[in-house]
Amino acid sequence: MATRLTFLQHEELVPAGHLATHAEALGLEVETVRVDRGDPLPDLGGVDALVPLGSFASAADDDVPWLAAELDLLRRADDADVAILGVCFGGQALARALGGHVAPLERPEIGWLALDTDEPELVPQGPFVAWHNDGFSPPPGATELARTARASHAFAVRRHLGVQFHPEVTVDVVEAWARHSTGMLERAGVSADAVMGPLDRAAEDNAERAGLLLRRFLDRAGLRTT
Repeated sequence: MATRLTFLQHEELVPAGHLATHAEALGLEVETVRVDRGDPLPDLGGVDALVPLGSFASAADDDVPWLAAELDLLRRADDADVAILGVCFGGQALARALGGHVAPLERPEIGWLALDTDEPELVPQGPFVAWHNDGFSPPPGATELARTARASHAFAVRRHLGVQFHPEVTVDVVEAWARHSTGMLERAGVSADAVMGPLDRAAEDNAERAGLLLRRFLDRAGLRTT
């Protein structure tokens, strides 16, 4: 039986991108649940891995209408030994679900950034696109794996991996974010060109790094690929 992977997508502008492309190429059985549209959350008996994706919402905001149910799902997935790869908001939600903390940064961290990584065979140095208002503190029992000068960027606990950066993004997705969140760019003191220029030039390498991260997560979790 193929490994069954479910993406939890929270809004139109933040799709699974390169991660979905690589998951399908690896022969995984892939499903996307649109949490924001009220899709039923997955039955954990039919899932081997969950990948909660990014969002412009805050994982610390209990007024987000679907957040409580997603946090509960992540806790139940942990109890059921379902592997989780949390990406940006998804990494924050994973941290919070397992007892870590999510809080606003002094200003948004946006850019094409290299990571200080302790385990490059699992979390490469990058560079990766970062685009976030909040940051996480890893949950109890987790090991922080990577960071920038301003924020923690990766942790591992049990079969799970949480990352703050965006391995999944395509050039088109980041262009859409730049149009959608000019105020966030201004608060970060970063121009759209500062992100888009390097990403345009290194799009193929960025896609390859996304596949590498996904394969290493699956390997670490003991999940089969073709």
